[in-house]
Amino acid sequence: MWFKCDDEDLFEDSVGYFEEMGFAVTWLTRDLHADEPAWNIRTEHEAMFTEMGIPIKALIAKKLPGNILRPKRKKAAAGGGSRIKKKRRAAPFSGPRGNFINF
Repeated sequence: MWFKCDDEDLFEDSVGYFEEMGFAVTWLTRDLHADEPAWNIRTEHEAMFTEMGIPIKALIAKKLPGNILRPKRKKAAAGGGSRIKKKRRAAPFSGPRGNFINF
């Protein structure tokens, strides 16, 4: 998983979420452009926030082998016949540099 973010709180929370879900953070920086890796593809948003003085945080995490945690499903109401709507999921896709999630 490759994750880039301009929001400090979201980034710090996400580090914990990745670990809780069985990912190992293999690379992490809190200022991607201070020593920008050759592999980074700078997005328009990255450029915009960098120009505003907001550092881009980034990490690479790898899923560890083991149990996969699945969200709990709600049970349908008794006798109501109501159906639970499926939540829209983020669409994963693979790029030349790894797997990404498109929101």
